[in-house]
Amino acid sequence: IGRIATGDDARFITNDVTHDPRVHDNASAESLGLVSFTGFRLLSSDGHPIGVFAFFSRKPVTGEILGDLDDLATTASQVIQTGLAEQALRESEARLSSILHGSPVLQFVIDRNHRVISWNRALEEYSGIRAEEIIGTDRQWEAFYPEQRPVLADRLVDADPAAISRYYAGKYRESRYVDGAYEGTDFFPSMGRSGVWLSFTAAPIRDVQGSIIGAVETLEDITERIGAETALRESETRYRHIIERMQDAYFRTDTRGNL
Repeated sequence: IGRIATGDDARFITNDVTHDPRVHDNASAESLGLVSFTGFRLLSSDGHPIGVFAFFSRKPVTGEILGDLDDLATTASQVIQTGLAEQALRESEARLSSILHGSPVLQFVIDRNHRVISWNRALEEYSGIRAEEIIGTDRQWEAFYPEQRPVLADRLVDADPAAISRYYAGKYRESRYVDGAYEGTDFFPSMGRSGVWLSFTAAPIRDVQGSIIGAVETLEDITERIGAETALRESETRYRHIIERMQDAYFRTDTRGNL
């Protein structure tokens, strides 16, 4: 079997296993009453070895049986490749899930039926809603609104730009970086103690044919930034009003005394 897996011969056939010098243990074969051995190197679709199909028998291998074994070997290769592909897919999905779940960015993913399929740890902590409570449901709105209504990701899954305009008029724009994605900023009065400002981006997830099969939405709490910008504008407004009400002449200089 080792010779088939690594040697020059991709197929090994003998009807004399008890005397064939290529067989490693003739005595064991004789004690078991074996007569024939057939082995096939199993190859992937791109020609790489993925295993060996071995067949021992107490009867000689005829041409007809050899054809059947060849078919079995081909089927075995396909089954192994499918299994390897499924394993690779599972590992890829596990890695992606780990990346999404461990990201510090608030993030969730829904499928084409608006069901939550990912709700990462950062969003768990921020919203107070555990992943196990919401995955498999269409209750993503509960993290943001007091009553049921679609979130931006829902609108992308529905492929309904008009609805995006109705719900987020004046608060959104098309993404400059991701085709088909939208960015928005809005105030959520029911969140936190006195409401929060969130910046959010939703992007469609497509299959190989280009059909939308879900959407991912990321969010950032920008309440402090909005508060700082508001405070700066108010300060500038007060300063301007003070200057405008001054009766005397005034001038301003920089740190070097330049006017």
